[in-house]
Amino acid sequence: GDRPPGCFVVANLALLSIGVGSAALHALLSAAAQAGDELPMLWWTAAASHCGIEACLEVAGKKLAGFRWLRWLIIGATLVATSVYVKFRAIFVVFMAMFGTFAMVIICCLVHLCCFADFVAHQGVRGMVVHARVIMPLGISIGWLTLAAQWVWVLEMLACKPVVQLQVLGSGWAPLMWRYAIHPFWHFISGIVAFLITQLL
Repeated sequence: GDRPPGCFVVANLALLSIGVGSAALHALLSAAAQAGDELPMLWWTAAASHCGIEACLEVAGKKLAGFRWLRWLIIGATLVATSVYVKFRAIFVVFMAMFGTFAMVIICCLVHLCCFADFVAHQGVRGMVVHARVIMPLGISIGWLTLAAQWVWVLEMLACKPVVQLQVLGSGWAPLMWRYAIHPFWHFISGIVAFLITQLL
């Protein structure tokens, strides 16, 4: 295709920054470190949204040269989101609203590419092979890993106080697991999901 690599470069750099920022947040528990975790999340979802929209356009047989305005729209939206985050950083729901908006664009693109896009119409047999051997396996993996990440997160949130403070499962391995293993495991799965989404798009 004729897709420029810019959004993929930004998406991968943002994903790397999320790892660094998250490590800093957990180590320092400071406002600056929190911004270092959450801002790259906004940037990754914005870049992935751009990649996803371009992928849908390309599969539909559109020439991306006619949609160069899309890049500037995404850049503008990202700058606005960054400014709003800096001003209202203490209000978590503001971050979640912006993150959720970008994430919904990504989800719509993924669903379209996996379930509705006609890869054969403009790419022939090659498109059919790409959809069957690349898009669908990645899409299924992303779906199952996302469910696993949500299950781990819910398990951590619901059982943290009973297991760590009340020690309903004893004072041995269970509190250690909840303190030092389950949350990092959630980060690991979420990182894999984000990486696979970038690869699919």
